[in-house]
Amino acid sequence: MSLHSLKVPKGAKSVRKRVGRGQASGLGKTAGRGGKGQKARSGNMRFEGFEGGQMPLQRRLPKFGFTNTGKPKGTRKAESSALMKTASAVGTPISRQTPRTMDLS
Repeated sequence: MSLHSLKVPKGAKSVRKRVGRGQASGLGKTAGRGGKGQKARSGNMRFEGFEGGQMPLQRRLPKFGFTNTGKPKGTRKAESSALMKTASAVGTPISRQTPRTMDLS
């Protein structure tokens, strides 16, 4: 067996439907869509999750999770200018603990 001797199995390939090409083709006029109705119209028939007018599952189920938009309690902004003034007035070097000891955070 070699590549040039391989053949496609019978029935694996079918001829593409050419719709809307006249009455004699069998798929003319309405192009196999039937007459009128939502499915006969052009464009997307329905959105994902559509359940025929019933309330969709994603809208029936409650939302979950929580995003906290507020600031965590017990934190305040310490401006560097205020920190420098208070640290120089007291005469202590500035470190990570300085804002806590001076009650700035």
